Amino acid sequence: MKYSAFALLLLGAGSLLNAADKPPQIGTRLEVFVDDWLVDRFEGDAARHVHRPLGKEVVLMNDKPWEDTTLGYVSVLKDGDLFRMYYRGHHHGGGEDARGEPMCYAESPDGIHWTKPNLGLFRYKGTTNNNIVLGGDGKKYLPTKQWRGKLGFETGLGWRGDMVPFIDTSPKVTPDARYKALVRGARGAHQIPGKYTDYGMYPFKSPDGLHWTLMSDKPVITKGRFDSQNVAFWDAKHGRYVAFVRDLLKGYIRNVHMAVSDDFKNWTEPVPLKYSDKVDRQMYTNGVLPYKRAPHLLIGFPTEYTDLFAVAQVHPILMTSRDGGHLFQRHRQPLISGDAPRERDGNRSNFMAHGLVRGNAREYFVYATEGYGYEETDALPKWKKKSFAPQTRIRRFAFRVDGFVSVRSGPAGGTLVTKPFVFKGSGLRLNYIAWPRRIGRPRSTGEIRVEIQDANGQPLKGFTLNDCKPLHGDEIDHPVTWQSGLTPAPFAGRPIRLRFQMRHSDLFSFRFVETESIKP
Repeated sequence: MKYSAFALLLLGAGSLLNAADKPPQIGTRLEVFVDDWLVDRFEGDAARHVHRPLGKEVVLMNDKPWEDTTLGYVSVLKDGDLFRMYYRGHHHGGGEDARGEPMCYAESPDGIHWTKPNLGLFRYKGTTNNNIVLGGDGKKYLPTKQWRGKLGFETGLGWRGDMVPFIDTSPKVTPDARYKALVRGARGAHQIPGKYTDYGMYPFKSPDGLHWTLMSDKPVITKGRFDSQNVAFWDAKHGRYVAFVRDLLKGYIRNVHMAVSDDFKNWTEPVPLKYSDKVDRQMYTNGVLPYKRAPHLLIGFPTEYTDLFAVAQVHPILMTSRDGGHLFQRHRQPLISGDAPRERDGNRSNFMAHGLVRGNAREYFVYATEGYGYEETDALPKWKKKSFAPQTRIRRFAFRVDGFVSVRSGPAGGTLVTKPFVFKGSGLRLNYIAWPRRIGRPRSTGEIRVEIQDANGQPLKGFTLNDCKPLHGDEIDHPVTWQSGLTPAPFAGRPIRLRFQMRHSDLFSFRFVETESIKP
């Protein structure tokens, strides 16, 4: 399968045109209100509301000599019950020490308590007692006998510490390549500008996420800057590998570009992403990944670079895509503000890690850095050193399941009416919060009712708002029932609309199920 840049754009546009031609078939998949794709109209005070994750504890700091002054380009994934973290150790100064940063590893049984295991894979200043999982420079980080992979050091290759591993769920994956990653490398200098050859993205594979093997002696993606956290993953919805990498627009605007591949070795030329707001903004990282509960959606936590007050400030935002990554709905509100909780308003001090991991039945965990280190010997003016921190910390944050964006209504009440769509199943379930009554406001008790309408907006008998049993409380996956005792099953396969009448509540997602015994 081969793609051209023009063909990629047509594929994305075609999916949108087909969606507009007839009511979409959503089957039993989860629909999250991250955009207006299914929204026909809002009435009253109902509107979309972007939620920020709740800040928790610091889980990791740079306290090892090989990690140097800054932890960067953090990524987190979950393999069974094991949480795994990869991050770059980095010296902020110039010269040789600023090249070839090590990629380090930590793990946790719960996503809260993390350890840095002694892997013994690389030697740093005479010791193998470290957690280096990929040495960036063969002269600085010598592979030990425990290392079983091909690194490319013998051919002069070196690596920047911006590897983002993923678990390959392709049906053709082999045991030795269960983990994969694209890594920025070159012969010579690794940063732009610099003297180098064979600069680009190189494919790596691993059976266990620790022992990595180079899959190609030449870069497989060469068009781009790549001086950022570049990510790749298997897109099960479209049956292909997807990569999101750094390049520039108009010669100076940091942007995200997308490439695809059938085999992880032969890639299309990256093309720039399109955004709903059609505004050029500096996108420092992209943080894109499939949302596991709704794999037809790509969700990203990119870092926007603002350079306010000449200290290169950054903050994470939310963006989502329904067409495989060509067009993204971009929300401008910072997900983590510069004062949450401290030292996030300095130089590059507010990056969200790549990864969205299920922490428990009600929460997803995300992680973000705070502080950006320097050494006293760094050639920086005193005023700029104030924008740096003496240590980098990685802090855990928590999202409610599906809780990125909601349809929110206040005490006055409001309504959401969907566009027509076709479903399968016999039951309807919601993820929502109907907030408790406010003191002194007797009519502020939260409530949600649901009406099923035909494609023309006419209520169906037995499924009107008055028939619906009101929903209260805080539920992740709760059934909707009607006084008639009927189920939506007779209308499966036919276009319908849903009307949600809301008061003092948040609606995050809905789905139809085949039977009410299906677990969340």
